[in-house]
Order: sequence, then C-alpha cells, then structure tokens
Amino acid sequence: MQSVNDLERRKEVIQVKIELLDNQKDWFVGEPSPLAPAKYASVALLRTTKDYAAFRTEADKYTNSVATPAYDGSDEVIERALILASKQKAVERRHQSKILRAFPQNKECYLKDELCLSCPVCALNGGISTKTEVDDISIKSRILYQTAFSVMPFEDVVESITFNAVNEKTTKTGQALGERELVKPDTSFLSVVTLLAPTLDELKFYLYAMLNTTRYGAETRGLGVIDNRLLGLVLSGTEEFSALQLTMDTYGNLVAENDDADLTYDSIFGVVHEVSLSDLPEARVHKVYSKDKIPELEKALKESSPTEDWIDGMYEKALAFRKTIEG
Repeated sequence: MQSVNDLERRKEVIQVKIELLDNQKDWFVGEPSPLAPAKYASVALLRTTKDYAAFRTEADKYTNSVATPAYDGSDEVIERALILASKQKAVERRHQSKILRAFPQNKECYLKDELCLSCPVCALNGGISTKTEVDDISIKSRILYQTAFSVMPFEDVVESITFNAVNEKTTKTGQALGERELVKPDTSFLSVVTLLAPTLDELKFYLYAMLNTTRYGAETRGLGVIDNRLLGLVLSGTEEFSALQLTMDTYGNLVAENDDADLTYDSIFGVVHEVSLSDLPEARVHKVYSKDKIPELEKALKESSPTEDWIDGMYEKALAFRKTIEG
C-alpha cells in the first residue's frame, strides 16, 4: 500500500512532467484538425540494441542497409545498418494501442483490418476505413518517422549466425539449416520522429509510449530488445534536423579520429546538443529544449502513467476529429 508521502511524490513527478511541457502549451494546437498548421515537434532519439535484433524486410535474411557519407566534409562512404521508418511506426503504434486497452474507454481497434478511426491512436497515426458499410474515411498520419541509421559501419554491428535444429529424442543437432544476419547487442541507432500539429496531450502520449516500447524488428519473441532514450526536442515551423545528419555528426565527432570510440548516451547527447542543434534558425524555431531539461523530461515521463480522465479527454478530441473529417 502506498504511503501518503509516496502519493505526494507521485503527484510531484506528474507535475514536473506537466511543467516541462505545459509551459509551451500556447504553441500546441487545441485539438487535431485535418487542416494542420505548420507546427512540428521533432524528437531526436537514441535507439540502442540490448540483444540481437533482426532488421530486415519480410522473407529476407539480410539486414537492411545503405551506403552514406561517413560524416560531413568526408569523402569516405560507409555502409550503415537501418531500422526502416515503417518498422518503427508499426511497433510503436501497437504499443500505443496496448496502453489504451487498459482503460474502460478502449474501442476495438487493431492493425490492419479493424481500425476504429476514432481513438487517440488512429487520430495521431492515421488510417483508412476497411468496412464496406462505412463511408470511406481516410486520416493522414501526423507522426512522421525517419529511417534510423547505425552510427558505426555495417561490418562492425552485423554478424551472420548459423542455426540448426535439435532432435528432441537424441538431442543431437543435424546439419546447419542456414544462416541469418543479426544486428549485435549494444548497437547505437540515431532516429528522428516528428509530430505534425500535435496537441499537448498527443506529444505526451507519444513520448510516454515510445519510451516504454521495448521490442523492434522481426522475431521479437526472442530478439529485438531496444532501449529508447530521448536526445532532443524541438518545436518549430518545419522539420529542423534529420536522423542521417545526427548520425554523421556523431560519427564525425566521436568516431572518425578515435579508434576506441565510446558511444555512450552521454557522449552522443553532447554531440546532438553542441553540434547538431546548436545553430538552428531562431526566426523559425519556437523552442529547443536544453541539455539540462531533456534528462529531467525523460525521467518524468518514465515515472508517470496515464490516468483514466486523461485518456478520456484524448478520446473526446479524437472522436471530434473524426466527425470533422466526416463533415
């Protein structure tokens, strides 16, 4: 049973979270609208594998990758492992839906054939009606994902693993069945997710859900554990930075001249704030959350939890959004 002091501390934690975001509440839209204004909440993320992970397209044993410049000003081109935007979005949307299912207001809504198009998840992530008896409804996603890039080269973060089957009776293994490429544990990926014209509650909901999403990629029953960390948050009139730019900045400042690069959260966090976000145009940017506020915000979000009243308010706005689209 929680003591009075525990409850008071809990209230304080939630209040810290509100203070850090609510002091910019006038910038956010009051309710979602199909005619979204140019308001972009861009989130910089560090996604670190805590186990082997399979980031590949369906029915393909090879890890998604692409050749990119190593860093700005360099002629070197390196191959990097990828977490495609679609793979990030699907996982995080499903986790958002799981959060809503814990509350009485929950509607039956799931990918891909039963989207309700009237819940907070659909209002933010979008969708298309699949029911023939319902008028065609299409909601555009207001969560804009970017491909996540590994900081280190492909050959340093991916390995091929041979697998085979064990005979249950003899406990002997037969010949190798094949091999697959897996991303190694402790691999750092830089990611950017932008919310277009979000309400304040939508940003809180996305950040809370994302920080508590833990498995990505294929074969998540035994692979794909990831630790998501918040690196930066910018409120602006456009998308101010890209995942690839953050990746190249990190590589150029921490790896290029250092054979023993220490890719910790703190070192990458420093590059993001001292290099990547240090010279954004003031005329266009409303707010850049500072180095001292980001850890505080992340801690508050992780220690808070949605309430029934808060979720109910989000449902009301989502339903009103759908009615606006229906006309």
